[in-house]
Amino acid sequence: MPELLTERLRLRPLRVDDAERLLAIYSHPLAVPWTGAHTLSEIRAEIAFYAGFEAEHGWSMRGIELRATGELIGDCGIVPLELKGPELELMYDLHPGFWGRGLASEAVGAVLDAGFGETGAEQIIAVAKPTNAASLRILAKFAFAADGTMHAYDEDLLRFVRRAHA
Repeated sequence: MPELLTERLRLRPLRVDDAERLLAIYSHPLAVPWTGAHTLSEIRAEIAFYAGFEAEHGWSMRGIELRATGELIGDCGIVPLELKGPELELMYDLHPGFWGRGLASEAVGAVLDAGFGETGAEQIIAVAKPTNAASLRILAKFAFAADGTMHAYDEDLLRFVRRAHA
């Protein structure tokens, strides 16, 4: 997947030097309930996975940068569920300091626009905690349909599906 540009954002492949900033994003007290605990070594391993996956498939997670400043404020992409699949999952995280500005929606829209073509998938899923109202709104905005619950990431989550021709 090439670099994606929106009005305010640049979505580009994650790099090893992004690990510390991602740790700060994931570890923010307001984000931890949604992201779960991460260590720097886990984040580095995830970035390595994404780089390898992208080299093999041509798409993966993207770092979300503000175009105006180049600041990394989150990540967004389509990856195998729990990094093992077989289902493909939309994932996104945004630093709480940037919540409420439509930036997550802007990133999700760009990734989905490119993602179905790049992946060739007939559907992409997303999972969310039932109490994550902001994510539930984003998923509804992008025509993800509720599809029950599933156990993933060591907890029971709501499952959503978006078909390629939604």
